[in-house]
Amino acid sequence: MKRISLLISLVCAVALFMPGLASASESNNSGAPEVTEAKAIETCVVRGRIIDYKTSESLAGVAIRVCGSEKSVYTDLDGNYVLTGVIPGKCEIMVNMISYESKTVILNPEGNLTIDLSLNRK
Repeated sequence: MKRISLLISLVCAVALFMPGLASASESNNSGAPEVTEAKAIETCVVRGRIIDYKTSESLAGVAIRVCGSEKSVYTDLDGNYVLTGVIPGKCEIMVNMISYESKTVILNPEGNLTIDLSLNRK
C-alpha cells in the first residue's frame, strides 16, 4: 500500500513540474509528435553619442554600463556607442568618464533606442 501511495505521489509531482510533458507526447494528424518552438528573448539596441556639455565636442572613451549586469561599452573617437543585448523593460544606464560628472539614465526600452547625452566637467 505504501508503494502505491508513493508511486501516485511521484507521478503527481512529475505532472505538476512538467505540464508540457503530456502535450508533447500527443501526436498531430501525421502521427509524429507535435513540436513547439521555444520563443527567443528579444533584445534591444541602445545607441547614441556622448558630448561635452560646454564645448559640444565628442567624448571618446566614455564608459556606458547597464546597472546590475556586466554589459558595458566605451564610446569611439567620435563619441558614438552601441550597446547591444539590452533586455526590454526598465533598466538603468550609468555613463561616466574621468574628469566628468557621472550620469544615470533610466530607460524602458521596448525597441531600439537612440540616446544622445552631454556630460559636465567636474
